[in-house]
Amino acid sequence: MREYWQWRINFADSDEAKDALKETGGKYFAKKPKPVTLHEESMVISQIFRFAVSKLYIKSERIPNLSPPVKWSTNRRYPFDRKEIKKILIDLARRANEATPTRADAWLRLNARVHLMVDTGMRPTEANNLKWGDYHLWYKHEDETTYTNIFVHGKGKQRTLLTDEHVGKALDRYKKNRRPNAKDDEYVFTTTRDGKQATRDNDMFGQVLEHLSLLKDKKGNNRTLYSLRHSYATHRLLDGN
Repeated sequence: MREYWQWRINFADSDEAKDALKETGGKYFAKKPKPVTLHEESMVISQIFRFAVSKLYIKSERIPNLSPPVKWSTNRRYPFDRKEIKKILIDLARRANEATPTRADAWLRLNARVHLMVDTGMRPTEANNLKWGDYHLWYKHEDETTYTNIFVHGKGKQRTLLTDEHVGKALDRYKKNRRPNAKDDEYVFTTTRDGKQATRDNDMFGQVLEHLSLLKDKKGNNRTLYSLRHSYATHRLLDGN
């Protein structure tokens, strides 16, 4: 394990990585792993050893120290429970009803963003970059179910996100009501003035959380828009899905 961590940490500087970088152009090979990445990998390795113990291949006392030789701290944004999510959505709807048309559009945009992120686990940056042409409803014949297929990109990476049908239909309704003339290459969450990406949604979300006394969880941990991603993961785990 000591030799493995030494290899893993220094891999980006090795001839193997440099050759792979030249061959594929993948920037991944040129990066040194972050401490949190190493600890995530150690968790995977731990599961492998635990599987071996469950199969009686080895005894638990024979498991070596699997921890990487680096210190790390997490910047996790703590989740909301379902009651808290409901409070947030009710408050956003109230603000939209009481605001001027311009401000109401901003609150309705944030409401749609909250729904989208808590229903998909999408990152804030991915929501910022989402365009109208990035999603479509997809009927899968094998299980006779309709899904929403979303192309997302952020943090220099891109992926395809598969989620429930109602997510796509909710985006369709939002477009019909708020952005009926939007083109496929336009951003979903934009300001009304110039069509540019909305950049203050996290500040507005913070105002809502402060008003509802939800800015911190019961242990005093801060919560932001990113907490919606962790809320999605938490809810899916609790639901057994």
